Amino acid sequence: MVIVEMEKNQRFSYLALFLSLLHIVLLDKLWLVYTIEVGLGYVIRVPAVKERSTGFRNNRKIAKN
Repeated sequence: MVIVEMEKNQRFSYLALFLSLLHIVLLDKLWLVYTIEVGLGYVIRVPAVKERSTGFRNNRKIAKN
């Protein structure tokens, strides 16, 4: 049941993303900057990217000690 709710929330997040990008494009001010920021935010959620970034961060912590 929790998984179903998470999937529903994720669908709503994509709808919110689309609407926010549409709003920014209609504002016609700095829309490219906002689009890049939002895009990077969603790319970081991809499991392969997330694991690699956390692995890199953990390796840096170990190397400092």
